Amino acid sequence: MMSIILAGAGDGAGGRAVAGAAPVPGAAGVRGEHLGDRPGDRTELAHGRKYLEHEGPVAPPVAARRPSRRNQVIDAYAPVVDAWLRAELLLKGTVIHEQLVEEYGFTGNYQRVKLYLQQARPRIAAELGYSPKELARLHRRFEVVPGAQAQVDWGDEGAILAHVGIAKVYSFHMVLSYSRDPFCCFTTSQDLAT
Repeated sequence: MMSIILAGAGDGAGGRAVAGAAPVPGAAGVRGEHLGDRPGDRTELAHGRKYLEHEGPVAPPVAARRPSRRNQVIDAYAPVVDAWLRAELLLKGTVIHEQLVEEYGFTGNYQRVKLYLQQARPRIAAELGYSPKELARLHRRFEVVPGAQAQVDWGDEGAILAHVGIAKVYSFHMVLSYSRDPFCCFTTSQDLAT
């Protein structure tokens, strides 16, 4: 026989009838009694009978799906984006978004374009005859000859040497593009002579 107890406050069930649960001695409001053993319990049992007599869990009703507004904004521009991808499959999403805004008055955000590209790029790659493996290998590699290029940046280190009388310290960072070797130098100014 299935035990039915009234779960009390403090046990996480919020005062609902719990089917299939064993009595919990000492639980708040339960005191190890079965539903129906106390006066007034029969009324509580009658109110919950439709749920207790049902075989299996009773799920709340599911609302009907509304059409997604997210895709509607980008869908009007899908043929344009698809044509751009057919011409250049690896065209960046940021470039596509900028061109849509400037040339076509697109009002959606970049995230919408990015989500569309996630499903459109593989589809168009398949149309063009690329396998998923080939698509994963497609990328543009930027090659430079040794010593031809470096990336540089300045950092503001603040007053880390103020205790010795140097008010402001800057750091000069340089990374060689070919070897990726880093260089860092701390200075007190950011002028050309430094």
